[in-house]
Amino acid sequence: MRRLDWISLFIAALLLTGCDNRVNVAIAPTPVKIVAEKTGLGRSVRHGNLATISYRVTLPNGKELLHDSEFKFLVDTKQPTVILGINDTVIGMRVGGTRTIDCPPRLHWGRLGSGDGKIPANTNLIIRIKLLAVE
Repeated sequence: MRRLDWISLFIAALLLTGCDNRVNVAIAPTPVKIVAEKTGLGRSVRHGNLATISYRVTLPNGKELLHDSEFKFLVDTKQPTVILGINDTVIGMRVGGTRTIDCPPRLHWGRLGSGDGKIPANTNLIIRIKLLAVE
């Protein structure tokens, strides 16, 4: 094939796959790494659902930072009280299911850490989540 034909094919492939320079954060894949998972039963969590979870947040060395036995939030509404890594991770979970994730700093308190010094700056968090209910 001629060079012009290859360029035309490349451009057509980009157009067909929807490749452009815009980034849609709402549908971008999550950068959290799921390190363990147990599948639950029943309905799966979707955008806009009210999810009830229990969670435990630790440093990679195992030191516990935060926990809650029954936390409710609207999924994917970017509530300031919800760690973005948790919000991204519950989508697709089923009731009774668990996930353990390695959450990068940009999806929690980032390079500043928490104001009270409880969560250090620029550190990954290990978050264990269990889905208790979905509405």
